[in-house]
Amino acid sequence: MRKVRQRGFRDEVMIVPGSGRNALIICASVLALAVLYFARSVFAPAAVSLFAVAVERLPQLIALAITLLLTVFILSGVSCVE
Repeated sequence: MRKVRQRGFRDEVMIVPGSGRNALIICASVLALAVLYFARSVFAPAAVSLFAVAVERLPQLIALAITLLLTVFILSGVSCVE
């Protein structure tokens, strides 16, 4: 009886050579930036909540100073958000 080797997923993986790999990296980067751009309405509240958690762990005076500086920065219209 003859043994038959089955082909698995790992046998079919192909490494993309040179310029094809560079094109793949560029396409993936553009897609990642597009996802971040269109999901900004989700990331903004998540960033605020992460900021709140980070400020909570700081000493009270430093947390107050950072919060006041960010509030003045945002209200002055210097913010980088459209």
